[in-house]
Amino acid sequence: MKLALLSDIHGNLHALEATAARVELERPDMIVCVGDVVGYGAYPVECIEWVRENCALTVQGNHDYHAVEHTGAYNFNPRAYMALAWTGEQLNEENQQWLRDLPLVENIEDVQIVHGHPMAPEAWLYILDRHQADLALRLVSQQLVVTGHSHMQGCFFEGEGKMRMIPDKGIDLNGRRAVLNPGSIGQPRDGDSRAAMAILDTERWIYTPIRVEYDVEGAREAIIEAGLPSELGDRLLVGY
Repeated sequence: MKLALLSDIHGNLHALEATAARVELERPDMIVCVGDVVGYGAYPVECIEWVRENCALTVQGNHDYHAVEHTGAYNFNPRAYMALAWTGEQLNEENQQWLRDLPLVENIEDVQIVHGHPMAPEAWLYILDRHQADLALRLVSQQLVVTGHSHMQGCFFEGEGKMRMIPDKGIDLNGRRAVLNPGSIGQPRDGDSRAAMAILDTERWIYTPIRVEYDVEGAREAIIEAGLPSELGDRLLVGY
């Protein structure tokens, strides 16, 4: 099965539309969203509608949850909290309920999909190093864990550090267990301002990271025009 892995869209419609065009070229069997459809960006409604229509499977991210359930949202920095509050105001009851009902974990064949860490999916913990990745793999029976949340495209093989990603170059997983992060579509934080996604071929076990050019300045201007903190738009320019 050929899976298109999309994560951390964060209301960035400019990035999502460009990524969707690339996904169409890849002709996947299934599009999977690894959480955080909303938050930060100026188009939460449009991004939710696209994901609902096109993604066969979506797991819940922390921004998806806190946009409609404000308990614990005080843990966010002031800019993120402001964006969450604004996002919640834009959503009708149907879309709010859809975000509430998203599962924390899903499995596809020998792959577990979770926004944060399998140890406590509801806590949305990060996987940032080999130790956190190894713990994730010890906790699940699946060969692969696909996660988001860190906004950093990467691959951790069991017992090894993070691999450097080369866009459009397939990585042969060669039957090894691994944690995969497709990166963020709407707010990359790995120094590359392009939208990030990945393709996972579960028949050949090939993982291909992809970067997509999009109208970053347009996304930045939309954030400012919506009255959201300008820093949320400025960071898009540098991918951090």
